[in-house]
Amino acid sequence: MGHLRVGAGWRASICASAPAALVATGCAYRTPIAAPAASVLRGELVWEAGGPLPASASAIVQIRDVARQDVAAPVLGEVLVNPASGSPLAFSVRIEKTLGLNARPAASARILDGDFLLFVTDTYTPVALDDDNAFVSLRLISVEPPMRELKPSPQMVE
Repeated sequence: MGHLRVGAGWRASICASAPAALVATGCAYRTPIAAPAASVLRGELVWEAGGPLPASASAIVQIRDVARQDVAAPVLGEVLVNPASGSPLAFSVRIEKTLGLNARPAASARILDGDFLLFVTDTYTPVALDDDNAFVSLRLISVEPPMRELKPSPQMVE
């Protein structure tokens, strides 16, 4: 077993000395971990008005990894639901992506009528993808007045 040296090379000395120290000092290589094969998240959308929406309305539910700041959160799973009935509206999203060690999956949703945004989630909602019985209730708030959804232009870079 090596010894701890104080100075510029102390971290390299520890990393070369003991395998347990690899994890403790952050020298270990972080390998991605996989969500269980084809995780499915079930839940419901609940919006303020509660009543039926226009026949042309659609709801989009997304699961994103929000672990990294200042970058677009990658989409892990997405589902488009036609909300023919009123609130609450059941959904299930299939996730088949590999998650990084520090992944923070979160759910969000929006309801659109054509290009106009009617309702949107406004809170962070973490989800547990390793739980087969995971259920999430997403509360959507009304957008007044309804806004045209911004679509990325070809000049925009993610």
